Amino acid sequence: MKQKHYHEIVKRLDEDGKLVVGVFLSNVQKTCWLYASDYEAITAKYGLSSWLLNSAGEGKPSYVRFMHNGNLVMVSRLILDAQPRTAVKYRDKNPLNLRSSNLFLHHGGGGCKKRPKTTKVKPLGSGLRIPVVASDV
Repeated sequence: MKQKHYHEIVKRLDEDGKLVVGVFLSNVQKTCWLYASDYEAITAKYGLSSWLLNSAGEGKPSYVRFMHNGNLVMVSRLILDAQPRTAVKYRDKNPLNLRSSNLFLHHGGGGCKKRPKTTKVKPLGSGLRIPVVASDV
């Protein structure tokens, strides 16, 4: 039988006097922070599971995620109810600060038709060889 792993939390008041929850991440010794109301909504819908810091590699952005039905779910997208083809950005550039006041959506290419790829146009005369005849002047 596969053992379920859950996360540990700590509750605090932030500098604005709002109740925040710190979730201890399972793969690194770090804690992400989000408003208690967002945390309760996520756990009510998705249940308890291990939260982790996930990235595409060194130098790439990191995201807080958890596993649900075999898929990695990005917590910041749940908090903002982000639609497909939108990116979640962090005002303070810290992916562990998941307070909704720190998150915003970047609407990149959402809903836009893909543009055709442009081809490089060679300037006129490129590759054109014109023989030069020496004159007896």
